Amino acid sequence: MKRTTSTDLYNALTRLNAAFGHDLTKVTSSTYMIPGSFLLQGAYGGWQLQRIVPGGGVISVTYGYRPKREVVEYIYAMLDGASMMEQHMERTEQTN
Repeated sequence: MKRTTSTDLYNALTRLNAAFGHDLTKVTSSTYMIPGSFLLQGAYGGWQLQRIVPGGGVISVTYGYRPKREVVEYIYAMLDGASMMEQHMERTEQTN
C-alpha cells in the first residue's frame, strides 16, 4: 500500500475546491477565507477537513482529526458523490 503524503492530501483538497468552483491558486493571505471553500486543519497528529461558512468561521466536515489516508479517501468520496449528482441532474434536465 502506497504511503499517503501531505502532497496527496493537498492535491485532493485542490480538486475538491475546483469541483465546487473555488480556484484557490489566486488567493492571497488577506482573501483566503472564501465562503464555501474547503481547507485542512492539522492537529494531534491528524487532519480535519473544514468548510468556510458565510459570515466567518468554519465547520468540520470530517469528525475529529483523522490520518491523511482517511481524509484523502473522504475527499475522493465527496468528489464521486458530486460527480454522480451532476450526472443525475444532467439526465433530469434532458428528460424535461
